[in-house]
Amino acid sequence: RGRGPVCLITGAGSGLGRLFALEFARRRALLVLWDINTQSNEETAGMVGGLPGRAP
Repeated sequence: RGRGPVCLITGAGSGLGRLFALEFARRRALLVLWDINTQSNEETAGMVGGLPGRAP
């Protein structure tokens, strides 16, 4: 099967950005996560790490 969509998510460290990151990861998307708060952004990346999608 082909690769899923590529999603750039701004504000991925919390709120709706985090919610969308988790949902798109479940749908096997390749994620590009960005947030001005690097610590919370890294937390989100860790959360999606165990899901089918990827957050390089």
